[in-house]
Amino acid sequence: MTTDRRSRGLARQIARGAIDGDPVRLHGAIVATLELYTIADAASYVFDTAIEGLLDRPVPRRVAEAAIRSHTTAYRHEGITGRRRALAARRARAASRAAGTSGSAQGAI
Repeated sequence: MTTDRRSRGLARQIARGAIDGDPVRLHGAIVATLELYTIADAASYVFDTAIEGLLDRPVPRRVAEAAIRSHTTAYRHEGITGRRRALAARRARAASRAAGTSGSAQGAI
């Protein structure tokens, strides 16, 4: 598959996720983009195209812009590995809270 076709497909998935209110599709397309391209290339090949496709839909456009900004910030500061570590830590805290314990209470036991 050519870069041009791939980037258009990813841009469509981002737009469709924002329009349909489908956070899984939106997240998946953004993450796939960031794993395939540098942030600068992702912006020019995929993200700009997705946002341009949403110019006549202000609410989905804002949703896509916020999701893209959030993901690119995380990737810029943490990279893929750091992002996975942060998500794993967040899941562990959520599981701990669901089990009725907190991080500080565990240390006291």
